[in-house]
Amino acid sequence: MKQKTSRNRQREVECAAEHFLRVHLRCVNTVRAVKTRFQRQDLFACDVIGKTESGSFVGMQVTCGTSANVAQRRRKLEQVSWSRDDRVLLGEFREEKAGSRKTYSFRVHSLLLGEWIVWTERVSVPREWFRALKPKE
Repeated sequence: MKQKTSRNRQREVECAAEHFLRVHLRCVNTVRAVKTRFQRQDLFACDVIGKTESGSFVGMQVTCGTSANVAQRRRKLEQVSWSRDDRVLLGEFREEKAGSRKTYSFRVHSLLLGEWIVWTERVSVPREWFRALKPKE
């Protein structure tokens, strides 16, 4: 079986980020970035934007890469003019082997008043989150 690279895995991780915003941060609406055949358009440097019931935005950029990728994306997110009510997150996707199984998680970085804070707990990512959210009817 072909090993998935970070580029092939990116769409699945973006779907997982959308689930994360809905489940853990209680966003009522979410939108993923647009990807066309030849280009990609992020939303304010984020892969997923969510809106909470209180009206604030939650933006999340995800990466499957190394710490160099994390630093690059942090700088990109810092350049956007965010409101005090908005939450800005960077999800560092991790895949680890546990015996014969794999476990998936996000190591979450949060931008708060110009400073990055890394959450002490990793957020577990169930395999179901790799599929796109179904629209509510």
